[in-house]
Amino acid sequence: MPCSPLIRINLVQAFQEPNATGVKMMKLALIWSLAMSLSAHASETRLSVPLMDRGTGTLYVAGKVGNEESVNFLVDTGSSFSTINQKLLERLQVQGEAKYLRTQVGTLADGTRIEVPLYQVRHLQIGNSCTIEDIEVAVFPNNRRVILGLNVLSRISPFAISVDPPRLSMAGCNVITADNSNQIEPSLAALPQKVR
Repeated sequence: MPCSPLIRINLVQAFQEPNATGVKMMKLALIWSLAMSLSAHASETRLSVPLMDRGTGTLYVAGKVGNEESVNFLVDTGSSFSTINQKLLERLQVQGEAKYLRTQVGTLADGTRIEVPLYQVRHLQIGNSCTIEDIEVAVFPNNRRVILGLNVLSRISPFAISVDPPRLSMAGCNVITADNSNQIEPSLAALPQKVR
């Protein structure tokens, strides 16, 4: 929010004449600026989780799909959809965690066009404390790797990927407790140290 002309003039005077009134004006301006900054980011709580660097130029993040065992998602900003494999889909279907939506034609990184089924998964977890509900995933045959694509990354945006140390910072999460049962408001302790 821009300052009004009156506040701007009084701040200039406060810096030029640092008397008791000027010091009070500077303090009020600082408090006002801090309040405006905090209100602009009040709904944006950042959460940071470690990424795994396997030395191949790709980064992975631990998580879960549905109520299944832990998986390591390949973080892929070039993939429009998050993906799971057929074996994981079958386990999710037994638990009632996946629902067929439609078939989608897509283009792979090598240019090959393929048709893949899209399913809606009830929830996906990134790290130990970020959950996203009702996720569309593309299903690939066999035991292909699980990918965290842009459809999920856009839901946790703004997000940032740091490489030293490898971390994924995100704001659009439903933060959950350690027992994964209740949604809570994160404390300031959940904020990342520094995103590079």
